Amino acid sequence: MNIHQMLEKYDFLEQMGVRSWDLSCLSENRKKKFANLARNTANTDLKRINKVRLYPMLVCFLKESLLDITDIIMVMYGDYWQQIINKSKRALDNYLVKTSKSVQHALHTMIQTGKMVVDETIKNEQLRKHIFEKLPKEQIQAALATLTRKDAKGVSHRSFLFDHYSTIKRFSPKLLSTLQFKVAFTKDIFEAALKLVNELQNNKIKKIPQNAPMNFVSGNWQKEIIQDGKINQQRYELCVLHSSR
Repeated sequence: MNIHQMLEKYDFLEQMGVRSWDLSCLSENRKKKFANLARNTANTDLKRINKVRLYPMLVCFLKESLLDITDIIMVMYGDYWQQIINKSKRALDNYLVKTSKSVQHALHTMIQTGKMVVDETIKNEQLRKHIFEKLPKEQIQAALATLTRKDAKGVSHRSFLFDHYSTIKRFSPKLLSTLQFKVAFTKDIFEAALKLVNELQNNKIKKIPQNAPMNFVSGNWQKEIIQDGKINQQRYELCVLHSSR
């Protein structure tokens, strides 16, 4: 069962008003006992139980189910994030290996070019033609591009998390609009950021304001979120979702 299905179950119980049911007249052990009886009794046997006894069982079962489903959703949400983080780390490893091979190949190309440049047996007027006979111009250009691009050290696994945006967007709008997240620290304005992302993902607002809360964003995440001096909406949303798990 996926997160979306569990959210539908949660939403169904919420619409029934299960959260507001007052069961304070029963002890915690009594409520759990009734819930377990309902959970472990077949439907055909439940129908035979006297309604006076049956209704308290079902009420406790539904109340307990709301709590259980909430826990299940959050566990599934945490597991999902761990999966895409692991995938992103593997993607980073593959990228670094590929980059390392590209750099080695580029260095080899430039070394060959350099050797021909310092070879005094090759006359100056013949040098360019001689080089391009040995090494295609495109190969040299590619080598130069590889050696002059930004250092791969600035790339982290977060750079590859954004490939999973469309996947998480399949359930994250409903997750944010269905569950009530509790914020432990109010000083970092994370609650405002969570509300903003909820509105963005559920199309209540179309564009992220450039004064969006950033107090909670770590330095590493800021490097990913700020693009060309502006807040990148998708990256900001993912940062908030990542922080909410």
